[in-house]
Parts: sequence; C-alpha cells; structure tokens
Amino acid sequence: MNGITYKNTITNIPGWVNDLHTRFGRGYAYESSTHFIHLYGYEIGFNTISIGLTAIQEKNGTLNEWVTNIFGAQNIQSLDIQIRHSVKGVWRPSLYYYEDTFQAKRQQSNLDRYQILQIYMAFGGIPHYLNNVGKGRSASQVIDKTCFSKDGLLNGEFNNLYGSLFEIADNHIKTVRALANTNRGLTRQEIIESCELSSGGRTTLMLNELEESGFIKSDSLNQPYHMIKLQMTLYIV
Repeated sequence: MNGITYKNTITNIPGWVNDLHTRFGRGYAYESSTHFIHLYGYEIGFNTISIGLTAIQEKNGTLNEWVTNIFGAQNIQSLDIQIRHSVKGVWRPSLYYYEDTFQAKRQQSNLDRYQILQIYMAFGGIPHYLNNVGKGRSASQVIDKTCFSKDGLLNGEFNNLYGSLFEIADNHIKTVRALANTNRGLTRQEIIESCELSSGGRTTLMLNELEESGFIKSDSLNQPYHMIKLQMTLYIV
C-alpha cells in the first residue's frame, strides 16, 4: 500500500485552527480498510513529519478526493516506499525540528566538515547530544569523553538503548558483545553456542530484530560441496 504526499493549502477540519497549512505545508496520507489518515509535516529541509498532528476520518470516496477537500491538496504524488516499510541503511537523524540540526552544528564551529560528520554519525544527529559537545576538542576527544568517560552523557546508554528497543534485551546484548569480539562474524549456530541460547524460534526472532534495527548484518555464504545446496548465514556486527 503506497501513500501520497502533497502541498497543503487549506485547513478544513472542524474544531481545528484554520491556519495549520501555513505552518505545516507538507501533507502525507494513506488509507486503511476503513479510514483515511493524514499527517502534517514541514515543507523545508528534511520534510519532517509531525506525528502529533494526525487527522483520521472514516472513508467516503477516494483518498485523493478527501485530501483535496479537507487540506486543499495540490501536486499530489505517490510515495516511493510503501507504508510501514523502511529502507535499511538510511540515516534517520530523529530530529523534530529541521533548524535544530543547524543550531547544533554551530556548537562545533571550530571543527572541519569531516570531524562534524564523525560526530553526527556517532550521535545520530540528535540535538540534545550535539549541544553537549562544546568547543575546543577534536571529534575523537568529544566521542571519547561523551561515550567512555565515567561521567560521560552516553556512558550508560548501551544498556538503556537495548532495554528500550527490545522487551527482553539480555540475549540481544550478549549476541552483540559476542559479535564485537570477532572480525569474521559468527554463524547462527556459533552465536547459539557462544551465548548459550536455545535453537528455537526465539533466537531467529532475536537475530531478525537486531538485523532490522541496523545493529548487525548478514551475508549468505553458499556451501557448494554439500550434496544438498544449503545456505549458511554469517552475522557481522
């Protein structure tokens, strides 16, 4: 199911302020089996979606007719990626305001572009982290102090991150630690043995969750000398 995007020119929602389109010029919409869903977004920079400004209405007519009547949709275009799908490896800076990136960037005005990029890659572009960088240190010094010093802002973030993403994160953490200790990667069976995991579906689910979250990747290695052509998956952090 593909969604659509368009320029908002009116706001015609009962009980809502009538000038939302002047602040949130970009619209996104899709349909479920029973309802139309519209999300407001900024029309500058990253075209950020503001998920707190979502309008839902029971279906009547077509999606294009709805967004035209309610939001004055112009230049309606189909989205390239289907709803609920994502592109692996795409940087998602998690910024709510486009301007926050540049405000944070000014905090590191003494660094060249390469070092700024290193910091962005390490901290994900999140303004709260970038605003704590300060001036007068190189990118490697900033990362070392923030992530590895005893009082560093992100010193305890490793466990917090996995705990917030996964309901039972112990096996996820053990797996990532095991993979971090080898350069060649580990097969599924080697992960099971190294981390003392069960060989059932929970381990498969855990590996899929880590891969889909971008923590690990897998490369399929064919085994040509087997009579039955098998595939072995090598997981690399």
